[in-house]
Amino acid sequence: MRKSPGRSGSTKVQLAERRAGRDVVVEHIGTARGEAELAVLMAEARRRLRPGQDAFDLDVGGLAEPGVRFSPHRALHEWLLFSQWWLSVSMGSGSGSRGSGTG
Repeated sequence: MRKSPGRSGSTKVQLAERRAGRDVVVEHIGTARGEAELAVLMAEARRRLRPGQDAFDLDVGGLAEPGVRFSPHRALHEWLLFSQWWLSVSMGSGSGSRGSGTG
């Protein structure tokens, strides 16, 4: 489920899925011209989600500055960096052995 800017300040609500690294619109729910219409369209989009396909509402619990948006691409990048670091640490900095190397 995604919101994207439309013409003249409107907001489009769409159901999309990720295919080959790109967002592909599965269904256009509607275009909102105000907060009330947006709330109705978002509720309808949630209703139309397939089982197991959830919206991702991020609540950072005050960790982010107001106005800072969550970027799934940045989160993926940071996770990949962490994973590479963790593998290098757990594998003995690339030596191929675990632990102290005395075994």
